[in-house]
Amino acid sequence: MNLTLCDYADLIIANVYGGLKGVANFSISKEAVEAEFVLGSRRLIKELQSAQRLDPEEFFQVLPKVKLSLLTELSDVPLPDVPDKKQGKIFYMDIPELLWSSGVNPVDYIGPFNRFYQYIVKKGNSFIEQRYSKYHAKEPAVWIKGKRAYVMNNLPNVQFLQLRVLLKDPTDLLKEGDPFPIPSDAGDILVQKMSEQYIRYYRLQTPQPNTQNDIPRPAEQ
Repeated sequence: MNLTLCDYADLIIANVYGGLKGVANFSISKEAVEAEFVLGSRRLIKELQSAQRLDPEEFFQVLPKVKLSLLTELSDVPLPDVPDKKQGKIFYMDIPELLWSSGVNPVDYIGPFNRFYQYIVKKGNSFIEQRYSKYHAKEPAVWIKGKRAYVMNNLPNVQFLQLRVLLKDPTDLLKEGDPFPIPSDAGDILVQKMSEQYIRYYRLQTPQPNTQNDIPRPAEQ
């Protein structure tokens, strides 16, 4: 069963109330739980990658049709060595921020939405290497800078691109009722982990009863 972000938050909150029976005077914000679940899912990706257990398939999200716009001013490209007009038109598209992390490739596919050709994807100074590559300098390429992607050597007549990516904040694409992009077993792990963390936190915040008066005092001499 594919659970929504709201479903996961409800499970955690139910676990917390069940684990804190008898503890009074505490409240838990569903919005805060949802926000923490999103952050926790991104941390879990990094943890699974570090343990060499990451299967990113169900973490990916698809932007099915992103429009390309022509860049009219080359000076707008934030790259020291910008391509000149001889290398053709430069296009750009605005996208949600990707999850860049050591050992994690956040891009599974960028290219035409019929998926017949995958564009080369570069970030940072690696684009300069791409531009002067003997074998790939004329290949369609995407250089990603934050929330903007620049497209060089675009294929003829391609006005839209499809992206399959890992997002820093998956809620950028989620609509109400959409399943949260996480494998079910990883979602279960995160629900259990967060539930235990909330229970420990609220137990520590709850004042413990003072039982000093229940201790028998030594008889006065």
